Amino acid sequence: MGAALRIGIVGTGAMAAYHARRFASIEGCVVSACADRDPFRAASFAAAAGIPAFHGDAEAMICSGTIDAVSVASRDAWHCEPVLAALSRGLPCFCEKPMARSLAEAQTMADAALSSGIPALVNFSKRNGGVLSQARSLIGSGAIGRISGAEFSYLQGWLVHDRWGDWRTTPRWQWRIAEDSSTGGVVGDLGSHLLDAALLLLGEVVVSSCLAHRYPGELPFDRKREPAWESFQALLHAPGSHACVSGSFRARGCLDSFRCHVRGELADIAIDLERSRDSLLVYEGPDAKLSELKAPELPSSYERFVELAGGGVDPLPGEPIDFGRGLEVQALVAAAQALAQGAGAGASAAGCPGQGPDEGRPGEGGTRP
Repeated sequence: MGAALRIGIVGTGAMAAYHARRFASIEGCVVSACADRDPFRAASFAAAAGIPAFHGDAEAMICSGTIDAVSVASRDAWHCEPVLAALSRGLPCFCEKPMARSLAEAQTMADAALSSGIPALVNFSKRNGGVLSQARSLIGSGAIGRISGAEFSYLQGWLVHDRWGDWRTTPRWQWRIAEDSSTGGVVGDLGSHLLDAALLLLGEVVVSSCLAHRYPGELPFDRKREPAWESFQALLHAPGSHACVSGSFRARGCLDSFRCHVRGELADIAIDLERSRDSLLVYEGPDAKLSELKAPELPSSYERFVELAGGGVDPLPGEPIDFGRGLEVQALVAAAQALAQGAGAGASAAGCPGQGPDEGRPGEGGTRP
């Protein structure tokens, strides 16, 4: 067996801790360093996670020569810079979703990965468990017939319950509901998962309308910051079908509810990840005969990254989570943001723009948030 792949993690929040646990559990992989803008947080995180080295700057970690790959688990606004630094040093990158806060930044990141040929993946974690892959296989085989429509929803309730802690005093939630630090609030946070699932199951899709609701009033943790969107509904058009997409941070009774329902001429597919992360339901025929199908066990996004970063090949090449897919999702997020902004200003919510105001166009350079 060769030397273990050494992962350096950017960020020290809850997602960084989850990344550390997942990578540490994979054979042939170790988490050897972490970095945070606050050296004290970096030191505390390293001690708690058993990580041997810490840095007060991501670039210092990237240039240290002590890591072989980078996992970026920081806030959206802090994705682009460390990714570009890592790619410029020849280090494979694993990045949380959404890739960036703007389409222009995502384009810059995708261009850098493509031109370098270095492995770069986005953590679309709802793919883990194999259920979405199983649904894609059923659709591709023709088992449910022509798709007539679909519904995708991702509902959380942390704005109205404290089962994940009090968001008014917890930074991991506060940045998600502030306009200056999130990617359109719920649209980028939960919407990126939903739009990735829609692309996987329906193929090419466009956003034709979007309505979103901002957190009302002033933010209780910082009254000077502008609130972001806390809920949204969008309509997608796909070849021969359409889909409704909805997300919310204020869904009472919901902890982390991700659901998909795809309607076909012959059968429907229903996915509920709170019910099961390794099986889906199929309703067949006019009498809706119900059957439950267990999904095959597939490599997780973390395992796929370790394989690629170690010089191997992606075990699921037909279901991309690379920066190209991340860019596709970012374009849909940007379109939804633009439509929601226009609807909020009294403009028409119809049409299919490529990006929102000041988002940039594919090919243009990125901007720093």
